[in-house]
Amino acid sequence: MGFVCETGREAAPKGARAVRVLAVDDSPMNLELMAAMLEAVGHELAFAANGAEAVERAQTEAYDLILMDLQMPVMDGATAARRIRASGGPNASTPIVAVTGHVSQDHIDACLEAGMDDHIAKPFSVSSLLVKAAHWAGRQRVA
Repeated sequence: MGFVCETGREAAPKGARAVRVLAVDDSPMNLELMAAMLEAVGHELAFAANGAEAVERAQTEAYDLILMDLQMPVMDGATAARRIRASGGPNASTPIVAVTGHVSQDHIDACLEAGMDDHIAKPFSVSSLLVKAAHWAGRQRVA
């Protein structure tokens, strides 16, 4: 179920607000897709190509939402999520949503154990990405 505007493009769910999102993925194509989908509805994106870059960015800039791939070189998404949570920095309680092709319950549980709040299965649809962004953005994680 998508949210379609007059131009035929999917739009943010009703009542959604523009948010700052850190998109973390080692695939430039996935980052481009997320940017196209989220920027089209007014969200502002920053990017990181691996978990280490995500941890570094999360130490210096506040985001409303972090979208985190799991399998990346340098540092995987679960390790990055743990480090962001433990940092005490501006994103220690920012929602982190895994974006992964692994959708078994074991993988989902591992994401939650790493400090992530939810997951989006790859390949993701416009509506699933926008709905998750609207749901999680700006919430504070309760440890």
